[in-house]
Amino acid sequence: MKEVIRMGLPITIQRVTFTLISIIIAKIIVRFGSDAIAVQKVGIQIESISYMTIGGLQGANAAFFGQNYGARRLDRIRLGYRQALLMTSGFGIFISLIFILFPEQLFSVFLSDEVSLALGTDYMRIIGYSQLFMC
Repeated sequence: MKEVIRMGLPITIQRVTFTLISIIIAKIIVRFGSDAIAVQKVGIQIESISYMTIGGLQGANAAFFGQNYGARRLDRIRLGYRQALLMTSGFGIFISLIFILFPEQLFSVFLSDEVSLALGTDYMRIIGYSQLFMC
């Protein structure tokens, strides 16, 4: 049981921290009104495409690294690390470009009023610059 807790604690801390930060951000956004709340909620759903994809890749990498570590195949771990870094970087750059270059098109699928669309466009461009680093 100690081993499971030791291994699970870092990801638990990460997820709890993410949730707490989301709550704080939501509390800040409430002050800007219902349009800002709607934009932030839709924006998070659009952004989830990138962090859910990368989360799946992280899980696959963890299994790959664990299997190869157990087999003492450190050469495969190094190769897998480089490949995973290339994949996540490529995906992060791609998503960043989509969010920065086509924010209005993305948001117009979900919200159509002028104020929300303008706020959503700004939101997508802002988070677009973080996607590579998030990945």
